[in-house]
Amino acid sequence: MIRAITEESRIPVIQHYAGVCHTFVDAHADLAMAQRVCLNAKVQRPAVCNAMETMLVHSEIAAEFLPPMVRTLREAGWRSVAAR
Repeated sequence: MIRAITEESRIPVIQHYAGVCHTFVDAHADLAMAQRVCLNAKVQRPAVCNAMETMLVHSEIAAEFLPPMVRTLREAGWRSVAAR
C-alpha cells in the first residue's frame, strides 16, 4: 500500500513502516487546545499508523495537564490509560 500511494501521489509523501507517533505538549502550550489535539490524535482513528502512541508532556505542566487529559481519555473509552 505504501508503494502504491507513493507512486500515485501528486504531493510529497512521508514513507514509514512502523508508526511510532508522538505528540509533545510544550510548557507554553494552550492546554485546552493540547487536550483536544491529543484526544483527536488518539481516538479519532486509533487503528491507523499515524494515531498517537506516545504523549510527551513537558515536566513544567505535567501536574496541571495530565490529570484532566487522563480523565478525558478514560471517558472516551481508554481504560488502560495511566499517568506515569
